[in-house]
Amino acid sequence: MISVGERSRDWSPAIIVGCCAIFFVLWWRAFLLTLGDGVLSYRTLFGGTKKIKVSEISRLHRNFDLGGGNRPTVRMEVYGAHEGKPFEVDINIKVFPLESVKALFASIDPAHRPESTNPVAIERQSG
Repeated sequence: MISVGERSRDWSPAIIVGCCAIFFVLWWRAFLLTLGDGVLSYRTLFGGTKKIKVSEISRLHRNFDLGGGNRPTVRMEVYGAHEGKPFEVDINIKVFPLESVKALFASIDPAHRPESTNPVAIERQSG
């Protein structure tokens, strides 16, 4: 029973907003892109971790596409072949700083193979 002077204590909207915020933070922090020991590793929340040997990469391409579908809007497309089978991997690069993406792109571009095997981690953008 609700009287005129009583305030409603329905927390449903606040709980929904809070759950959405928590999910967004988990999604954002799940992204990790590393290069070390000749392997490019890319982790997402739902896609798991993909590992690609740099020696198997034949081409890289940065792309921005509003065409929809399941592909990331801003992505690095990695093309190559593993045991004779061609592959294509899309890496969502919108969550990483542009300068870091450019440095990573230059270090694994087939025309500019990395000279060292020191691990490189790309940090997510803050805010």
